[in-house]
Amino acid sequence: MIPTNEGSPSLSTVQVLIIDTRSDAFDEFIAYLEREYEIRTTTIYDTNRISEYDDVDCIIGSPFLTEHSDNKSLETQIADTAVPTILFYEDETTASQMLTAGVDRCIRYNGRQIEAQAAHVAATLRQELRHQRTRRALRNEIEFIHHSFDAHNDILFAIDLDGNLIFWNKKLNEITGYPDAEIYEMSPADFITMDCAEPLSAAISRAISNDCVKKQVTLITKDDNKIPYEFVGTLLEDDSDNVIGIWVTGRDITDRERRERMLEDQSERLSVLKRLNEIIRDTHQTLVRASTREEIEQAVCANLVSENAYRFAWIGEQRAVDEDVEPREWAGLEDNGLDDRSDPDERSKERVTAETIIETSRMRVARSTADSSTVVSWQETALEPEYQSTIAIPLVYRETTHGVLCLHSSWSNSFDETERTVLKELGETIGYAFSAAECRRALVSDAVIELEFILRDRSIFTLDLTARTECRVTLDGIVERSDGMLAEFVTVTGVDPETVLDIAEEREEMDIALISEHNGESVFRLISESSSTVSLADQGGIIREGVAEDGEGHLVFELPQGADVHALVDAIQNLYSETELVAQRTRERTSTRGAEFRATFDDTLTDRQRQTLKTAYFSGYFEWPRESTGDEIAASFDISGPTFHEHLRAGQRKLLRAFIEHGPETRR
Repeated sequence: MIPTNEGSPSLSTVQVLIIDTRSDAFDEFIAYLEREYEIRTTTIYDTNRISEYDDVDCIIGSPFLTEHSDNKSLETQIADTAVPTILFYEDETTASQMLTAGVDRCIRYNGRQIEAQAAHVAATLRQELRHQRTRRALRNEIEFIHHSFDAHNDILFAIDLDGNLIFWNKKLNEITGYPDAEIYEMSPADFITMDCAEPLSAAISRAISNDCVKKQVTLITKDDNKIPYEFVGTLLEDDSDNVIGIWVTGRDITDRERRERMLEDQSERLSVLKRLNEIIRDTHQTLVRASTREEIEQAVCANLVSENAYRFAWIGEQRAVDEDVEPREWAGLEDNGLDDRSDPDERSKERVTAETIIETSRMRVARSTADSSTVVSWQETALEPEYQSTIAIPLVYRETTHGVLCLHSSWSNSFDETERTVLKELGETIGYAFSAAECRRALVSDAVIELEFILRDRSIFTLDLTARTECRVTLDGIVERSDGMLAEFVTVTGVDPETVLDIAEEREEMDIALISEHNGESVFRLISESSSTVSLADQGGIIREGVAEDGEGHLVFELPQGADVHALVDAIQNLYSETELVAQRTRERTSTRGAEFRATFDDTLTDRQRQTLKTAYFSGYFEWPRESTGDEIAASFDISGPTFHEHLRAGQRKLLRAFIEHGPETRR
C-alpha cells in the first residue's frame, strides 16, 4: 500500500528555486511569498545554473523568463528536473510550449494582484508537493516490491493471457542463466523440457478456469542442466475482477524428490526386511526338519529367492584338491544354472573373492554389481544390470567355515546394517545346521573317513605337560558346558597330581580339577574356551583316539563320507601351528547298530541332560567306590545337588527306555 499524508504539507520547510530576469515587479511578488507564507527561496538569473541546485523542492519561473531565454534550451533544462515546476506566463503560446516541455503548472501573471497570485502559487505548491510525495512513495513501493521479488528464493514471473512473459524476478535469470534481453524474446515453454511443454500448456488453461493450478516440470537451463521444479499458478485480476494474466511461483524440488526417494527406499527396504524375517523364520523351521546338508542347502536357496526377496542365491564350498570354490546349490536364475559358468581363467577374480570370504570368515558387500571390482559372483549372469548389489556370507559355526552363501539383489541400496545383522545370524545358523547334519551322518553312516593328526604345538596344555614331565595323557572325553566352555576329561600317568596342578597354575585361561586318583592314574577335568578336538568334532566327526606323550599329540578322527576334509584340516591347522595330517583312510564300520542306537538315544536328551551324563561318567561317578560325588559335580556346573540328580535321573530313564525299546533284541 502507498503511504500518503492526509494533511496539507507545511510550506515553512519548502525550498523554492526562483528563476528571474532581474524584474522589480517579480521581486515584489517573491518578497510577499516569503513574508506571508514563510517559503524559503533562492533566486538565480541564469537558467543554465538550474542543475546546480539539486536540493530544492520546487522551481518557479518568472513571466519574463521566455523573453530573455531560448525556449528550446529552457525546455530541455526543465525536462531534466525531477521536482515540480511552476511557470508564470503572459501569452498562451508560451504556456502551451512549456507544458509540452514538461512544466507541471502554468499560471497567468497579473502584476496588479500580487496577493491573489501568491495565494494561488501557495495552493498550487501544496498540491504539487502532495503529488510529488505520492509519486515518490509509489516509486519506493515499486522498488521495494522489486527488491523483495528479487530476494525471493523461488522463481517468480507473470504471464499475460497470451502466454507472454510480462514480469520476472532475478531468480529466473540466476537459475536459467539467461539475461533479460533473451528472456524478453522467450515464452514459459522455452524453459522446460519438451516432454513437459504440452502438460504445462494444459495446466495454464486449467489455471484460467480453476483460479489455481500446480504442476511439476523439468526446468532446463541455458547450459542444458535439468532441475525438477514445481510451479503454482494463480490468476491476476484488475480492480474490476477481470482476469489479466497468471502469477506463477516456481520452487526447486530437488531436495524434496531426494527425500521422497529416500522414504520410498526406506519403505521398500522395510517391506523387504519384513519379508526377509518371514523367510528366515521359515528357513529356521526347515533347518530343524532337514536331516542332510543337501536338504538344508536346497531349502535355504529356495526360501531366499521366494517372494522376490533376492534375485539369485547360491551356496558354495571350497574343494580340498585345488582350493577352488564350487557351487553346491543355487536358486533364482530363471532358465540357466551355474553349470554353464565361464572358463576358469575368466572367472579367476570371482573365484579369489569367494575364496577370500571362506578363508577370512568375514562378510562382504558390493553395490552396483556390474561396475564393482569386489563383486562376489560365479558367472556372468550375476553381472547383468538387474543385479545391483551382492553380499557374501560365511557359513561359520564356532571356528570352522563350512562354505559361503552369496545373495544378489536388484536394489543398489540393499544389505544395510540391519539386513547384514540378520543375514550374519542366518549364516551362523546354517553353519550350525551343517555341523549338526554332519554329526548325524557320522553317527549312522556305514562308510567313514579316518584322519590321523600329529600335533606339536606347545600352546596345548597336555602337550606342554608331557614334554616337561615325561608323562602320558589320554583323552577320555569332552563335554560342552551350558556357558559355552569345554570340559576335557583326561587320564594322566607317570607324574603325581600335584605336579600337574602346579604346571596348570601357569595358565590363567584354563581351570583344572583333580577328579580321581587310583593306581598311579589321575583323572583331571580341564575347562577352557577352545579345544582342537572339539573344533574337529563340530564338523560331524567322532574322536576315536587322543594321546599325548613326549610333547607330541596323536589324534585319530572319524568322519562320515562326504564330509569337508579340507575344512577340517584347515580348522585344526589354523587353530594350532605345527600340526600335520599324517594319514587319511576310508573304511567300513563293522556294525552300525550301536551307532543307530546312540543316535536314537542322543536325540531324546536335552543339552543339560547330555552334559550331566557325560560329566558324571568321565568324573567316575558310576565307579565303585565313586571317584566324585553328586555335590562335587553339581558345584562344577554351579547348580544345586538336587538339580544335578534330577537331570541325571532323567538321562538314565531315557537311556533305559532307548535300550529297552530300540536296543538289540535279547535272545531267550
